[in-house]
Amino acid sequence: PTSSALEASLARRSGGMPRSVYGSFEKDSSEGTAAADPSAQHLRRKWGQRSLLGCLAFVLMVVMVRLPKVSIGLIGERGSVSSAYTAGPRVRLSGTNHSEIWAEIGVMGDADFESWAALKRVRERLKDFHDAQYFGEIEIGSPGQKFRVVFDTGSANLWIPGSDCLSLACAVHNTFDPAASSTFRPYDPKGKKGPETLEIKYGSGSIYGHVAKDSVTIGSARADGQPFTMASSEQGGAFTVARFDGILGLGFPPISVGKLPPVLETMAKQDSISSALVAFYLPSDPSYYGEIAFGSPNPACAAGPTAWTPVTDAGYWQIDMKSVSLGHTALETDFKAIVDTGTSLVAAPKAFVEELLAGLDYRDISGQYFAPCDAKHKLPEVVFRLNGTRGGALKLTGKDYMLDLALPGPPPRRCMVGFFAMDLELEGKSSPRWILGDVFLRKFYTIFDADNRRVGFAPAAAPSDDCGG
Repeated sequence: PTSSALEASLARRSGGMPRSVYGSFEKDSSEGTAAADPSAQHLRRKWGQRSLLGCLAFVLMVVMVRLPKVSIGLIGERGSVSSAYTAGPRVRLSGTNHSEIWAEIGVMGDADFESWAALKRVRERLKDFHDAQYFGEIEIGSPGQKFRVVFDTGSANLWIPGSDCLSLACAVHNTFDPAASSTFRPYDPKGKKGPETLEIKYGSGSIYGHVAKDSVTIGSARADGQPFTMASSEQGGAFTVARFDGILGLGFPPISVGKLPPVLETMAKQDSISSALVAFYLPSDPSYYGEIAFGSPNPACAAGPTAWTPVTDAGYWQIDMKSVSLGHTALETDFKAIVDTGTSLVAAPKAFVEELLAGLDYRDISGQYFAPCDAKHKLPEVVFRLNGTRGGALKLTGKDYMLDLALPGPPPRRCMVGFFAMDLELEGKSSPRWILGDVFLRKFYTIFDADNRRVGFAPAAAPSDDCGG
């Protein structure tokens, strides 16, 4: 696989950061009266370990912005592949487009949740680890072997560790045993020679493995004969400390490494779900689960109308943004963004992040920023405006984007800023300048509608038994 400027930028950022952060803030915490108090030492060790885990978790997911590919460039290198996906807003991905019931709504209209409520829906709980990793459970094979995966809109492949993997990451995670599944088959796409092995590169490492096919089950939805990769090697410490076993990509087919059909496409084709649609609810309250809904969104997770915007490049979930402002001051206009559930923070140009934090005593550690926690009450609203929508202003307050990881150290207590610096000028004018990750998505119930090539953002409802319960 080729490596984009984005991957190279993130790969450079992945080395050494956890040690730097922990070392920067830990030094003075071992001095003074607390050091003489055994109970205080125990408490300090407990919170230090917790904050280190939280920091590691954020680093892990930040550097896994990834966007893997073989010969498909990030932007502007897909040629006819890209144009094939821009024929119209209602071009179907595959299968039956049950979303035709929205015909009168139009691509820019608000969602009719009453109509959606009648459609078949599959809901899967998502476990939140330190607001950095959201993962759910799937089963592969017959009988099903269970795996925890990140449902990732920034990639399109499914992979899990294989039983022949000798990497440390595989030793501490669930592995797939093909001999234990009666439905396991080698991958042979329609009798033609297909890829026998794949390598998928990420900003934080890579996996290599054998391609096969088997049944994949998510709740009551099932994809029969779904191609996936059994990793025989996982390189990079990020996979070792991850709470998940593998990744299930929800991007469009053009970015699938090896051109393997994504799970969402297979389920829609086999009418296992109502339409090629997924919706994410990502709360930050650890006492509640998040959830992902397949086929149609869950009305209980939305607290208001949905602002829709078209997908402008159907590989990643790329959208056009009209502007981003700090309060009433627009700092950037007419730019592209990728909506990515596999990224924990928001990737933004360095100049924007530094303007946001102007006047604060912040620290920049390899593009990730730490500022006094009490600044969250003084920081401005960040207002995103979607291109071509009515009332599409999506707002984040300082409380939304200042993340308290209980980092040890002397006063003032520091929080991680939910924006990290990433400049992509090397990719050219059409490059996405922003990646909207979980810090952004927690504020909204986000609907990824592949059949109609659009993304919808509704205000997220409070957790309840009917949503994230």
